[in-house]
Amino acid sequence: MGEFENEIHKARISRIIDSYPNITHKAQTKLESARTFVRKNIKRLIVVGIVIFLLIPVVTYLYFLRDLGDKNSIMNRNNSGVQLQDDKGRVFFTFYNPKDLAIVPLSEISKNVQNAVIASEDKDFYKNPGFSFRGLARALINDITSGSIKEGGSTITQQLVKTALLNSNRN
Repeated sequence: MGEFENEIHKARISRIIDSYPNITHKAQTKLESARTFVRKNIKRLIVVGIVIFLLIPVVTYLYFLRDLGDKNSIMNRNNSGVQLQDDKGRVFFTFYNPKDLAIVPLSEISKNVQNAVIASEDKDFYKNPGFSFRGLARALINDITSGSIKEGGSTITQQLVKTALLNSNRN
């Protein structure tokens, strides 16, 4: 900071101090030292803020990673229920709606069907990292302008995570 800016800064501090006659000399000194600290360390404070901002998703991911388990347990999480069987293996009571799913390998699904799903659900499926800022922003703007939730901005990856890990309750 040049000499001229330093004089302006001192004048500002002087005006603040003069407007509060009850401030003690000790408080004045603390105020000046705090401003000096911020002025000298502003670059460090910005870097620390950016590092913390970047570490939050990594730490969150690592925290929840231990709860995820393997791929099969994630994919079948909402498909489970309870079936009670008799001594001969016949089901006599079922609750929580267990689902019988037939898993079809991707290789058995025609390329046309794969492309049609991707085109209708997430045209940037092969380009995005699992989420779309553009899609989320578009959905947010449309929801705000319509006054209600009309659309979502989720990608196929987000839809998979939602159905695999969450229930159908929107709350």
